[in-house]
Amino acid sequence: MTIPKGNPAGPHPGTQHPASPSGKFPGLNALILPWLIGVGIFFILRNPDVFDVLKSVELPKDGLHVAVLGTYLKGISLLFVTLLGTALLGSFLLRRVSFHNPLEHYVFTQALGLAVLAYLVLALGAAGLYYTPVFRTLGGLLAALSVHWILKGPWHRQLAALGQELKTACPRPEKLWLPGLIFLLVVTSFIMAFVPEVFYDALVYHLGVPRLYLNAHKIVDVPMLHSKFPLTIQMLYVYGLALADDTLPKLIHWSFGVGLILAFIGCARRYGKPEVGWLAAAIFFTMPMVQTNWWTSGVDIGVSLFSFLAIYAMMNVTSLPHENNVWLTLSAVFAGLALSSKYTAGAVIVGLAAALITNGIQRKTALRTVLSDLLWFVGIAVLITAPWLIKNWIFTRNPLYPFLDQVFGTPGLNRGAFAHFRWENKGPTPGTLAGWIALPWDLTFNRGAPALSFPGPMLLGLAPLPFFVWKRKRPDWFRPLVAYIVLTLGLLLFLNRLLRYSMPAFTGFSWLLAWTVFDVMENSPRYFEFALSTTLALLMGFNILVGWTLIIENYHPYDVLMGNETRREYSYYSHAGMLDPYPSLALFDTAEKMVPPGSKILLVGDEKIPDTRVPFIATGVFDESFVVTWSREAGAPEGIYQRFQKEGITHIILNLSEASRTYGYGFLDWDEKSLARFCRFWDQHANYIGQQDVPEKLFPGQYFQLFFFSILPTDKLVPNKKDPENPFLWLAKQQIKNTQGQQAMEEFLKRVHQLELTP
Repeated sequence: MTIPKGNPAGPHPGTQHPASPSGKFPGLNALILPWLIGVGIFFILRNPDVFDVLKSVELPKDGLHVAVLGTYLKGISLLFVTLLGTALLGSFLLRRVSFHNPLEHYVFTQALGLAVLAYLVLALGAAGLYYTPVFRTLGGLLAALSVHWILKGPWHRQLAALGQELKTACPRPEKLWLPGLIFLLVVTSFIMAFVPEVFYDALVYHLGVPRLYLNAHKIVDVPMLHSKFPLTIQMLYVYGLALADDTLPKLIHWSFGVGLILAFIGCARRYGKPEVGWLAAAIFFTMPMVQTNWWTSGVDIGVSLFSFLAIYAMMNVTSLPHENNVWLTLSAVFAGLALSSKYTAGAVIVGLAAALITNGIQRKTALRTVLSDLLWFVGIAVLITAPWLIKNWIFTRNPLYPFLDQVFGTPGLNRGAFAHFRWENKGPTPGTLAGWIALPWDLTFNRGAPALSFPGPMLLGLAPLPFFVWKRKRPDWFRPLVAYIVLTLGLLLFLNRLLRYSMPAFTGFSWLLAWTVFDVMENSPRYFEFALSTTLALLMGFNILVGWTLIIENYHPYDVLMGNETRREYSYYSHAGMLDPYPSLALFDTAEKMVPPGSKILLVGDEKIPDTRVPFIATGVFDESFVVTWSREAGAPEGIYQRFQKEGITHIILNLSEASRTYGYGFLDWDEKSLARFCRFWDQHANYIGQQDVPEKLFPGQYFQLFFFSILPTDKLVPNKKDPENPFLWLAKQQIKNTQGQQAMEEFLKRVHQLELTP
């Protein structure tokens, strides 16, 4: 791996620093300070409970159990080997690219190396090679690469160059609060990466689908809507889960955040001053929604890194015309990686296309050349995403499943549930023009918004700043970057108002805001610079306190981090903020000790995929449950039993509490004939084993219910007076009672019982 020495004495060709201070106070720029202060004060007044929560913190009484250090050291060692090995791989692939500084070199090569590892894991899954020895061999190869570099490579010189670059990138003494804040965020998210995963989306498909793939030893058609999304980053989680528990996937996602911080600083070294990169990182990572995403095994930080590297490369296209082809290709590659990790990153490709066109207009490039570059860019981005489109075509005949159903037709798609999915993910939709104008304000101060979509005050407080900055000559990258931000962010907000989906656009926006902040400071008196810096530091500090509040209220991580509670015990109960509500893991651990070899469980009512060695299948809340599908397709109760036998299902776990919570999504949307047929099957074949009332540690006095049944032939079924009422019928009755009333429920029950008696 060869790391460039950088150019601390001056910028790379094409770099344009902000103009030197003119000595004249720009009065219009002064308006940003009272606006920022006003937004900040209003935000703090809307969230006064932050200080109350922090006052209530009680330090753990028990010390650290030495045994947990083994888990931590294993995760850190695997992360180190993975990052170093993939960085070497990426450095080899990009060995002919001319990088401006070591930070720029590292982030591009590291991100590309991880992407290559992800696609290698995808290939192993397609070949049916998801076995532990295969992944250990893969990890061993990365370790061998790392050892070879340490023993044979000029690592001391390369690390010295990287260290010198970081030293050069340090801000002025009066701006050292910026790396101080970043250090707090990095350490906090690193510690939280060792807390067992309780993020709902991760348990459903970021980790859930990889677990199902590993159980099947290959990539299979999982009957879950989310499994059809592009899953490039999740392939790294397959690798992580195969080598360890969920710690390594969380650490990989954490490393994406560190890479993004270094990318901000590397970009600033090329196009501005180091302080711009530090401030951009602080603006982005102090947002509460970014903090809470960073310490999960989601994908939003990874998608944000790929998206920023794509716009970073596009900025190089605009400023380095003699290196246009290389950087245009890299921009397309990372845009494709973003799209291949999340559908919403399609807006990133649209925004980058707008940036490319804007660059062509400002350079007066021939239309034919612009169209050729545009075709090359889009073609490569789509090619990177193609494996996931092909997978969807093989499994569903719709490459963009579940979208464009009206074009391709998608058998098995629960259209009603999918409509619910789209409605739920849109967020609050303004009904008037005034509502759209007020949308940024409403999204900033909406206390009902989930933490994962909570931006804090920084974006709104600094958003007007680019409009205040006026320069006769702006850098070549300025207008293309603005075009990218306006189109990408506008499209994402139009499609949905859950702001975490807009994080890829916020990376470029944060960098632009940081650049304009320092542009204003350089053209303003020192007292104004001091006042603006102080305000920013206070608001960012308050944002960090909001993140810490979420840790205290929702995670309660002290016992599990100190080893006073096992990782599995921590995963047995619900956590506040809809983190892993009513998990099924406790009953799976019980079942693992009870069921004979060859058993297979059908999980109903819970779409969160548990970490278990017992073979099982499940569906999501946006998909029709197997029990409904099989009952509708069967001609008689015995047909349902035969389907259970065909699928190898020997047991059912019903998460009654979670099923009650999510019943409205329609995954148990029976027609009366199917329900009556299932009730007869249930009476003839369902054997009640027991139920588990799981206590809620964080909600004293509360518990949730898990039911366990075996499916037996009729002649082996032993009736028991203690058998509970058919829980599926009970759920249907409760839903009708809650939505239509007692009388409708009684009439429904009569019709079902009459159908049960019909041969």
